[in-house]
Amino acid sequence: MDYMLFTVGIILIISGFVITYFLISSVMSFSKAITQMQAEALREMVETKKNELTFATVLGSAVILLGIVLIGKAVKA
Repeated sequence: MDYMLFTVGIILIISGFVITYFLISSVMSFSKAITQMQAEALREMVETKKNELTFATVLGSAVILLGIVLIGKAVKA
């Protein structure tokens, strides 16, 4: 078993969860702040934040998947 790949894989999985958490929590706190804006500006900002939320989950999932792949390679080695 390749312990270096295993360690990097575990670190990437943890990093993926942390990245996803912080990006989603920043989107949610920003959404609370923009509720006091005008209605049209609010709609535009919400649409932008929805896109960022999708990006955050995709980015976190990609990092987690990379960690899982590295752990799989480490176990096979």
